[in-house]
Amino acid sequence: MKRYWTNRVKWAIILAWAIPVLGFAQADGSGLSAKAGENKRWGYENKGEKSGWWQKAATLSNNGILGTGISFGNQLDDILHVGYETEWAIPAQYEKVAKRFEENLAGVQLNGRVGFVDRYNRFIIEPQFESIDRLEGFSRGLAAVKKDGMFGFIDKSGKFVIPPKFEWAENFEENDLAAVKMDGKIGAIDLKGEIVVPCKYKLKEMMTKLPTSNKLYKEAAKKVKSDRDNGLYDEPLAKIEEAGKTIDALILDSLYRTPVPADSLWTVPMRYEEIARVGDGFALVAQDDKWGVVDHYGRLVIPCAFEMIEYMAEGEMFAVYENESVGLYSRIGALVVPPSYDRIEPFVAGTSVGWINFEHGQIGADGLVMDDLLDRAFAKAVVYDEAGLHAEARVQYKKILCIDPTYAMVHNNLGIMDIEGESFKEGMNRLKIANKLDPDNKEIEANLKQAKKDRRERRWNRVEQGFMTAANIIGVAAGTALAVDAVANGGGDIGSVGQAVGSLVEGDVAGYVSATSNMSLAAHANDGGGYGGADYGSGGSSGGGGNNCAFYRSEIKRLSSRLANGTKANAGRKGRAEGMNKAHSIAPDMADGASASDYRVIHSSDRLNDTYAKSLEQMQRKAIKAGCTF
Repeated sequence: MKRYWTNRVKWAIILAWAIPVLGFAQADGSGLSAKAGENKRWGYENKGEKSGWWQKAATLSNNGILGTGISFGNQLDDILHVGYETEWAIPAQYEKVAKRFEENLAGVQLNGRVGFVDRYNRFIIEPQFESIDRLEGFSRGLAAVKKDGMFGFIDKSGKFVIPPKFEWAENFEENDLAAVKMDGKIGAIDLKGEIVVPCKYKLKEMMTKLPTSNKLYKEAAKKVKSDRDNGLYDEPLAKIEEAGKTIDALILDSLYRTPVPADSLWTVPMRYEEIARVGDGFALVAQDDKWGVVDHYGRLVIPCAFEMIEYMAEGEMFAVYENESVGLYSRIGALVVPPSYDRIEPFVAGTSVGWINFEHGQIGADGLVMDDLLDRAFAKAVVYDEAGLHAEARVQYKKILCIDPTYAMVHNNLGIMDIEGESFKEGMNRLKIANKLDPDNKEIEANLKQAKKDRRERRWNRVEQGFMTAANIIGVAAGTALAVDAVANGGGDIGSVGQAVGSLVEGDVAGYVSATSNMSLAAHANDGGGYGGADYGSGGSSGGGGNNCAFYRSEIKRLSSRLANGTKANAGRKGRAEGMNKAHSIAPDMADGASASDYRVIHSSDRLNDTYAKSLEQMQRKAIKAGCTF
């Protein structure tokens, strides 16, 4: 294929861009519970505003470039070259979690015990309570928990404010009432833990919502509100508020670290093949010759999926190694950047140095480049590409896309490589992405336009070939039947049948007509005047040639019609192409000239019309020789 893309190197040096620092746990409450398919565990997915690498990857997500009419199917992973679909604010490491954070805390279950974490995945209340069906956060400064088989309510310090004495309980509602169960029946308590709605209902909804039975509940809610306004709940509310203030201050301090016990690995399961402490309560663990990370609670912070892991204490980062590439995870196990660098040096004062093919540059705490490293890596990849080292260039391009999935010229060059390698669909997809990422880039625009023209030409070739194949198949069947009939009637022989069929298979229409006509004439040579009485026009005067003349007249009429229609249609195509070229010469920026595929259609139609003309001329000569009139 002609190389119509040029001057790729000129885009290798562009302005450096600034990257915002990634917030691993969203402070806006956007984290929603989600389950990981591979380990069947629960965590929290960031559904809110994204930053750093995830912001760039989201540009190509279903809400971005890939969601604007381009269908990729299973090509998504290859185009992004990452395979990471979920941004975990808190990775999937729990058996059960609350649906969302409430009052900045969420209940989670680990190793069969329930505790409460904040959005930085810090255990504000360590796992110590029994498993329950429905986990929640806090409401009115209290949370329902289960201990020794009974439910009670704790404040944010983890201390019981209402002792565990109920068979079942849910968090307080906005009306300061909480549903509880005693003796198998449901009622409601106030903030002092006193029963204000008798436990006599089978279902909570019968007590709270059913119009015929919720009268007591509605009256209790009114009385509790009145008592609160009159100060009757000031004492318990003061204690709840005091406990909450201390804990809320810790939650707001993003640098706060939960204390690590002296024996920091006492809860790490013994299923791992190797365990190596690395400090700050973390340990590297190996399973099936792959390494992961656990903390002192036994939570699998990073799954056992990497060849090697290094803990960078100052940056509180984990460098993970996979296929000779290095990526970064945060201390809570959130992906910062996929394995893509050749090397990442330890962090100092919040920054590090990343290496790509012997080029190095400064990277931030979000794992993204802070200088022109990617541009230098891109320039080197272009050199490989132009030198014919396409495999090396592709590796380099994909490393760049791992770090910055929005690098338009990398998509452009990969698209060109795909098209040159006859992976046309993948190449077109890449060029479309490049154009959407950088719509003002004239080089990308020109490449996409040329690729579209080439695609139309390829499509016409397929259509033309399909028509010819279909015509041959139909013609072979019809011609064979006619030839066999001729042999059966004493004309021609099996060799003539082969000649006719072979002519059709090779696309020789004239040869087919000649072979079948000869067989037809031979087949009826001994008919005498058997068909003489049948007058198909003026052919009756030609004695025994009446039936043959009917055949010639029919073929001449058919070929004449095809030739006339084809000539007329192609004249229209030529006029259109002339008009397009004239418009382009007048206003080249506003109108395109005729494409190569347009002229291919015109040329193919001319060849087909020539074939019709030759066949018509030959049929007319045969008819005249047979004594037929027109």
